Amino acid sequence: MQRKCYSYVRFSHKKQELGTSFARQSDIQHFVEKHNLIVDTKLEDLGVSAFRGKNSQKGQLGDFIDLVENGLIEENSILLIENFDRLSRQKVIKSTQIFINLLNRGVDIAVLDTGKIYSKNTLLSSDFFIAVIEFERANAESSRKSDFTSAAWNIHRAEMRNNKSVKTRKTPSWIGVSGVVKARPGDESAKFFIIENEARKIRKIFDLALSKGLSETARAVNDWLEPNEPKYSIHQIQYLLKNKKVIGEHQPMKFNENETGEMKLMPEGPTIHDYYPAIVEKAIFEEVQEKIAGRKPFSGRFNKSRLNIFQGFITCYHCKGTVRYMDKSSIERGNKHYFVCTNSMSRKCVINRRLTYNASEAMQYFFEKTDRLNLSEIFENDEKILTLNSSIKEAERELKNTFAQLERLKKQIKEMLRSGKEISDTLNEMLIEFETSQRQQIKTANALKEEKQKSVQQIEASRSFDQDNILELLNDKSDEATRKRITINNHLKQIIENIEFFCRGYSKKNPITGVEDKRSTLTPTMIVRFKNGAVRVIVESELIKDVGEQSGGAELYLQILEDMHQKMILK
Repeated sequence: MQRKCYSYVRFSHKKQELGTSFARQSDIQHFVEKHNLIVDTKLEDLGVSAFRGKNSQKGQLGDFIDLVENGLIEENSILLIENFDRLSRQKVIKSTQIFINLLNRGVDIAVLDTGKIYSKNTLLSSDFFIAVIEFERANAESSRKSDFTSAAWNIHRAEMRNNKSVKTRKTPSWIGVSGVVKARPGDESAKFFIIENEARKIRKIFDLALSKGLSETARAVNDWLEPNEPKYSIHQIQYLLKNKKVIGEHQPMKFNENETGEMKLMPEGPTIHDYYPAIVEKAIFEEVQEKIAGRKPFSGRFNKSRLNIFQGFITCYHCKGTVRYMDKSSIERGNKHYFVCTNSMSRKCVINRRLTYNASEAMQYFFEKTDRLNLSEIFENDEKILTLNSSIKEAERELKNTFAQLERLKKQIKEMLRSGKEISDTLNEMLIEFETSQRQQIKTANALKEEKQKSVQQIEASRSFDQDNILELLNDKSDEATRKRITINNHLKQIIENIEFFCRGYSKKNPITGVEDKRSTLTPTMIVRFKNGAVRVIVESELIKDVGEQSGGAELYLQILEDMHQKMILK
């Protein structure tokens, strides 16, 4: 029977494809024909380096390794490479780990340069030591090349420090580069220049930050910008205010391996002062640092008791941005929990006002409608579990039959071996086919059982929503209540794709005139989108169900909300 092989071609740089490397690695075809192999898949990582292990993590080789580890590549298959350095150029211990793991999973490794096929059943100690030596050589060669590159950049960094030389066009958004970076005799040397249109915005941000907090600074600068200019978020403002490049400083960085073996960008040497043209005076920069040191970007506390049951899937309908949970409760002022559109804090939201909702009220509306949300109807758990039970029984029946057939075939092969008879290719093929079917059936049965378990858990969690003390649970800060809220949150994440908050107006009105009290929080309409496609719209005391002819009007109401949204934008 022909064995399957997976040919692997890797180039560190894509331009190598045009050279002799591509022709050399095309000899794979000759090897395949010589050993009567069937090429299942051609794996190619063009322009992917093996020195840092990128090919074994993110490239096609990495995908192949994942398939092997998940049992999706048949045992006795062959991975075909030109040389050991095509597989990995990492440090010896990591390279040999990849090599051994593949062999242990039943995948042989063939090396074209030597014509050697390595297998766990025939691997000798001398074979292993040869592999180690080859991996060590590959790593040493890549380290040497890396040292050359590092040496070149060390020279560049020295010139940057001594002469303020421009060595790259990668600069901050307010700095441009004129001239030639790698100048030759007669070329104009590269120089930095200030992009004034960008610099003026950053100077304005620093001016505002001298007297305002982050949120106020963001709102003020966004109001100051022209209508067609991009707006700043609070996090962008925070980043710019701390960026020392505005006063001309540059910190060279270099990739280094951290304590866990990951490659991280780390500072390389001292900071270079006066490298870029400064756009903010140093005294102003330092004064701003002093002022923001005592401030927090959000005044609401980070709450370890996890009061936000909607954490992880709540967004603003109007700008699609995140909605932040803020706890401003205190002993004197209890139950002060809010949901706030983060973009609205800096007026980056298309609705030109701060969108703050009463969190307790919003969660109360949601859970008051739990019975009418009819989660059981959405999951169809009862019917689903019955279907799963039937599928599990069928899978177990098929597995039992396959096992019986496999045992009979193995017994027949053993008897033939005892009697000295030759085992035909047909019997070998049948054996492999039954073993493959058995593995797949086991996997299918296990998947069905896991799916049933999740459905059972969903039913149990859904029942807990109907308890009378659910609103009390929302404000209980005990450890037990926290655990329950986390359980509910995890359950909701499994079934809910997204909850959008739509601003319908203020929560309080003058009892006589009916005019909205703009000092009060907003009342949200919640559009709940489930992962199975179902939609529920919660409008205070009303619930509008799925989109469709017999849905109760959700489709029509969603259109009404969109019309309201467009009118609000035009105001």
